[in-house]
Amino acid sequence: MVIAIDFDGCITTENCFPNISEPRPYVVEAIKHLQAAGHKCILWTCREGIYLEKAVCWLHEHDINLSGYNFSPYQLQSRKIVADVYIDDKNVFMVDDVDWHKIEEYILSLDNGEVKIVSYN
Repeated sequence: MVIAIDFDGCITTENCFPNISEPRPYVVEAIKHLQAAGHKCILWTCREGIYLEKAVCWLHEHDINLSGYNFSPYQLQSRKIVADVYIDDKNVFMVDDVDWHKIEEYILSLDNGEVKIVSYN
């Protein structure tokens, strides 16, 4: 699967653009486990230009090597990043609780790359 991951507040602890905060707990390990399982992880961020370059440098400094940066691996005539799963701190179920242990567990539990609809009743 292709996993699009937001940067500010998702990989990092805070959304403090244009600054960059610390990495979230377990984020490096979780991304590496997802990649080892054959998933393609790409950066999905509003950062561009020098701010994107700074984010990419920060990722490399923290030993996070992604398959692409604001790049859609699917060949479309659109600038939209297309992925099977999107990880974002603004997701209604993750606001103030981006837990990379849960994210990793969920993605690795998916059968045949099919995203499950999670019910929160």
